[in-house]
This record gives sequence, structure tokens and C-alpha cells, in this order.
Amino acid sequence: MNAISSYTGETKKVSVLLDAPLGYMSNEEIRNIVVEKANEMFPTPQFLVTPFEDSQMMKQIYREEHNMPTVEYASTFGTALKMADIQAIGQSLDADYVLFIQVSDSGPSYSNSSSWIPFVGSISSSKAKTSVKCDIRIMNISTGKYVAMKQTVKDGADSSSSFMGIGGDQPSFDKAYQEAIERCLYELDIDTSTL
Repeated sequence: MNAISSYTGETKKVSVLLDAPLGYMSNEEIRNIVVEKANEMFPTPQFLVTPFEDSQMMKQIYREEHNMPTVEYASTFGTALKMADIQAIGQSLDADYVLFIQVSDSGPSYSNSSSWIPFVGSISSSKAKTSVKCDIRIMNISTGKYVAMKQTVKDGADSSSSFMGIGGDQPSFDKAYQEAIERCLYELDIDTSTL
């Protein structure tokens, strides 16, 4: 407690940008994990983490103004934020550092199987697979350079069944996304006291 109260240096402002597929962006549990880890990595009073929603809104506005729409899959060509984009968003947020988290996937690949059950009919099942990649980077906004980076890849799968072509859900990779970002965040070990 004394170490915190004796801090007399400058408080540095940190903004968190999460760039991910739309369905993943709305996952409240993931957002909570991201905010919790950011506050842990950048403790007060040395750092002030800006409100997550403010950063996300500024990122959305930047994408709209630069014709970079957010799409269902972050792996879609041409949607990734580049270093200059992250720096510009960080500058508009008046941040010293940006914790940039990019979640992308390989897109789903499918395998199907079906079987005929007497007196029941045809039952089909499909399995969808994807690889989820989570990149975490910390950028010094004044230099536009990354001061730390971490990457994690997690494979995910989802199965669905249908009866005579009726039913069956779209695959959900929420669990793979959550595991990838949790693993990446919890394995992230950066001494931010030197920033």
C-alpha cells in the first residue's frame, strides 16, 4: 500500500482496442476478461485505463471514416488494423499506450456425415472446425512502435445435427475464441512498470 501512495511520477493513459469478428465482439464475458486483464497489467496510479466502450467506439468511428467495415470474420481480406491505424486511434483517444487485441480465425471448414435410421429417416450431422488466432500488442503511441507482443492459436470445433434436412444450427466458435483470448491474456507477462 505504501508503494502506491508514494508514487509521484506521471500517470500514463492506456486505451484498449479489441478487434474481432462481430459475434465475438458482443460477448460480454470476453469483454470483462479483457478489461480485467488490462487493469491488472496497467495498475493505478502509474496508469489510467480509459473506459473500454470509449475506445471501442473510437475504433468503430475510425473504421467507418476509413471505409474499413467490421465484418463477420476478422480474417476477411482487408479489414485488419495496421500500425498507423492503431497509432491514429490512440492519438484520437489521447493515449500514451494502446493495448491492441486482435482475434481472427481461419474461417470455418466443414465435414458432413449422414445416416439412415429405419422408421426415423435421414439424420445428418456436420462438424465445423476453425483455428482462432489471438494477437496481443502494446504500442507506444508517441513512437508508433510495439513494445510488447504475444500470439496464441487455438483450434475449435462445433457440431450440429439435422433431421431430414430440417434443423441444425450455424456453428459457434465462442468457446474457442474465449479459450484463445483467455490463454493469451493469462500467459501475457509484461513488466509494464518500465513503460
